[in-house]
Amino acid sequence: MVAEFAPKDAEVLKSEVLEDLGIEYEGNEEQIDKLVSRRLKDEEFKASLHADKNKHLEGKKKYEERMKKAGLDPETGEKTESNDLKPTGGEKVSLKDRVLEARALENVHEDDVEELAEYAERKGVTLWEAKKSPYLQAFFKTRKEERASADAANTGTTRRSNKQDSDEALIAKMEKDEDMTDEERQRAVAAQFRLKRKK
Repeated sequence: MVAEFAPKDAEVLKSEVLEDLGIEYEGNEEQIDKLVSRRLKDEEFKASLHADKNKHLEGKKKYEERMKKAGLDPETGEKTESNDLKPTGGEKVSLKDRVLEARALENVHEDDVEELAEYAERKGVTLWEAKKSPYLQAFFKTRKEERASADAANTGTTRRSNKQDSDEALIAKMEKDEDMTDEERQRAVAAQFRLKRKK
């Protein structure tokens, strides 16, 4: 992360303006105050740019961590050699288990995948076993109903994007390293997995 930016305060800016112009404050108060006011706005703008840059870098770092956890190279999106799809026990997963894991994710809404993964990790079971748990079944049902209610409440006043941006558009946006929300990044990673599975 980039070092914190500390904007200059009015007193520092005032002394800089006086030094730059080589004049006294008395008798020039109005002009000096206007210049200081402008420079304060500049400092606020610099601080906001700095905050945006930090937010972007933080998002990029989280994205790279998620890609690495998923066994993909963050730069290329290619599968890394060390990705053996290991469950919590650490041993290699058989082809049958891989298929079961993929099927476990098949009907899980992308917003609920993280909950499924965390539950499986907490319980030390596979995704397939975790998905069958009564707790998660109830959780998925509740979330599905909430999403349906939210969709029904959406009166259409907001523009609905085609599948909230197509998978290809999200992947392209991610590859170009454009500014994205965490949710968009998660959807883009999920889209990459879906496309790789189809190949």
